[in-house]
Amino acid sequence: MRNITLILIFIFFHQWIYAQNIILRGIVTDSLNNPLIYSTLIAKSEDDRESMQFTSTNLAGRYKLELKKNVTYLISISNLGFKTYEYKHQAIESSERNFKLEEDVTQLDEVVVEIEIPIVVKKDTIIYRVDKFVTGEERKLKDVLEKLPGIEVDKDGVVTSQGREVTHVLVEDKSFFGGNSKLAVENIPANSVNQVEIIDDFNEIAFLKGMTTTENMALNIKLKEGKKNFVFGDVEAGKGNNSFYKAHSNLFYYKPKLNINFIGNANNTGEKTFTFKDYQNFVGGSSSVFNSRDIAERKIISDALETDDIVVSENKVGALNITNTFNDKIEVSSYFILSKSNNETLIETINDYILPGTSFIENLRNTSAMKKTLRLGKIKFKYSPSNIEQWSANVIAKGTDFEDRNAIISKINAEEQTFKSLDDSQETYIDGNIEFHKKISKKHAFSSSTNFSFNKNSTMNFWNTDRAISENFIPIEPANLFKLELLRKTDAKNISAVFKHYWSINEFNLLHTTFGNIYKSQIFFTKDAQILDDGSLNEFSSNGFGNDLNFRLNDLYFGMYHNTRAGEFEFHQSLFLHHYSWSINQSNTIDKNNWVLLPDISIRRRSASNGGFLRLDSSLKNSFSEASKFASNFYLNSYNSIYQGNENLKNELRHYSSLTYSKSSLLRGLFLMGILTYVYRLNGITNSIETENQDRLLSPIRLRSPNENLGGTVIIKKSTNKFKYSFTGKLNSSKFSQLLNSDISEYKNTIGSYQLAVQTLHKKFPVIELGFKQSLGNYGTSNNTFNFISKEPFLSFKYDFLNKFIFDFDYTYYDYKNKSTSLNNSFSLANAFISYNKNKSPWEFKLSAKNVFDVKFKNQNSFNLFVVSDQRTFILPRIAMFSITYKL
Repeated sequence: MRNITLILIFIFFHQWIYAQNIILRGIVTDSLNNPLIYSTLIAKSEDDRESMQFTSTNLAGRYKLELKKNVTYLISISNLGFKTYEYKHQAIESSERNFKLEEDVTQLDEVVVEIEIPIVVKKDTIIYRVDKFVTGEERKLKDVLEKLPGIEVDKDGVVTSQGREVTHVLVEDKSFFGGNSKLAVENIPANSVNQVEIIDDFNEIAFLKGMTTTENMALNIKLKEGKKNFVFGDVEAGKGNNSFYKAHSNLFYYKPKLNINFIGNANNTGEKTFTFKDYQNFVGGSSSVFNSRDIAERKIISDALETDDIVVSENKVGALNITNTFNDKIEVSSYFILSKSNNETLIETINDYILPGTSFIENLRNTSAMKKTLRLGKIKFKYSPSNIEQWSANVIAKGTDFEDRNAIISKINAEEQTFKSLDDSQETYIDGNIEFHKKISKKHAFSSSTNFSFNKNSTMNFWNTDRAISENFIPIEPANLFKLELLRKTDAKNISAVFKHYWSINEFNLLHTTFGNIYKSQIFFTKDAQILDDGSLNEFSSNGFGNDLNFRLNDLYFGMYHNTRAGEFEFHQSLFLHHYSWSINQSNTIDKNNWVLLPDISIRRRSASNGGFLRLDSSLKNSFSEASKFASNFYLNSYNSIYQGNENLKNELRHYSSLTYSKSSLLRGLFLMGILTYVYRLNGITNSIETENQDRLLSPIRLRSPNENLGGTVIIKKSTNKFKYSFTGKLNSSKFSQLLNSDISEYKNTIGSYQLAVQTLHKKFPVIELGFKQSLGNYGTSNNTFNFISKEPFLSFKYDFLNKFIFDFDYTYYDYKNKSTSLNNSFSLANAFISYNKNKSPWEFKLSAKNVFDVKFKNQNSFNLFVVSDQRTFILPRIAMFSITYKL
């Protein structure tokens, strides 16, 4: 393994250090010697054997081109309104050359001249002409984006440009399925894309651009003319071994004023069309002009919808999205989603308990069968009476049904205990929002928002166990099989309103004033009882069980935000004053209030000359616990734990600081990023734990002890003509305290990892990626320390051959070792497919194989306060499948 690492490091740096490149640099001006910013320079090799190189001029009109030595290039320099200049350049040695462009004064009536420049760089937008980069074998938008310089797409469908994540996805300037990047990159056909635009500082309210600053980045897809009023997409069906199947459809209908998208999926192979993050994107995320301090929190989708590793799976999803622009003033958009899934999991865990004065091993086997149904819909109405005024209103409704049958076998020493449960829950969620935005003058504008939400959840749990749970707390009656009935209900209502005024003092200063109020009401109800053999109930209320809590919180706040620029520096600072008042009504009523001042500062430096960006952020954040944390009576939490809330809790404050440095160069194919973060919780809320063997009583408390986290990330990416190199290193260290059996114990966790990878980029050569990842962890206290190490060499191979076939293969070898317990495990995961698609034929045939080596389970390590766990998660067996796709 050490030799593999050394080989990878050698490969990684060899091309980087010894690449024979030379530099051409200079300045582009007009006839009066004024620098021409955003001029585009393109260098195309005369024999087409080398990849195209390009760059744009900075604010000083300067450029820098990195060229391959001893290659002759045709270089073109262009700028809108000026004649394009071209000349041949033989790249023998680094040199400097200045260019002077002549103004194009030619006037042509009713003649449109299109300059087909591969990349156009404007102030905040990069435009790619897709046909200059694709080679014809691309299937989906993801394949197109991966060939555009500076853009990357990860395995989860997340798109990044120059190292920054895309937050909004648009098609023809309209939001695609709520801005969902995964659905876009994996479903939009590649042959429908004409241009790709990357828009920085994106704002959904166009007339507020320049009055606000955002961290948003949008990906806008421009369709080909023939696809703007057309039905396109694909339908796929597949059949595999052992009754495995899948059916998938992606249908898109686009007209200038009407967009209809439908996505459907049914399979039992573990593939999921939507994940938790996808659902969050569907609801549209946070507003472009209102941040988390301005609006109430929105709990939209439960993460119970997402299961990664399963042994039995069946998923069915249908999603419909419609956007209708009636005229220049009115637009209505909506989506509807129905999801059903049946999944079964199997997890085997070795828990090593590190309690003060004692330790023991628990072997745990956990099987679960989950049925989930989700119904989700949203409708949004947007009215723009003019180009300086906009109204919008939207309503989201969600309903979920969830059933989980769980069976646990716990073995400590020679004693075996069984636990079975049935959890049946229903949730209803409704959220509504009205926003108004208006620009009063060139310097003044305002926005207002009113939001309401209602969330109701009811869960009935039935437990069967052969062990009397926590007999010291529960008045449980003797029985051979203990049957328990648990009822949990929560009702939450939120109402918020906020008003924001924007003042553009001058081109260097912005001032925002915000006034708002958030009101929350939460009801939390629990009832625990034993079902006796005669069917009667033995309720536990006589022993302090059962809660009926009403929690109310009002947050009235006022704040100011100021943004100023001085040269390459930007200063963002805000100060918000909050008055929190809350009441807790259960056995008695508690009323409290508190004033909190929350500062926030950000200093940024962006260098136009070298693409460097430096950012320092520091802020004080506040949070309140959910109603369940205030419930003063007991309620059963799991098969081995009881929970009791604390009505005396207050809000929790956290200091957050981060330092970020990045540098990107489209020309040099270079991206660097370093991030350092530090979080410190003041009198942090943690759980007090009382243990007896594996049983424990948990209760939240405020603890005046160290609770901090320090993290760092380094990312380096470098692309040359034929290779792309990457290095990612992460280190996270946390220190926190825990009140365990009336003693304060201090814990420290340190986890570090690095990954090296190199990938081929040559057009006529297979795309091969070779890499290595290693992770190391250290958990525990001064008395007990646990260490683990994992190594993951990986390989992927993609080859398009004979203009008809695509072969794709990926392989990862996992080697895991717990150095403290001498537990070792290794396994290999691999997937492969080969597809056939004759040119211009709508039919595609594919043979695929998942889990090629038929691996039974994965291993992972985790640390949870006083338990170190080594876990085996069982997965689906080998799946071989033949599928047919028809493209519309």
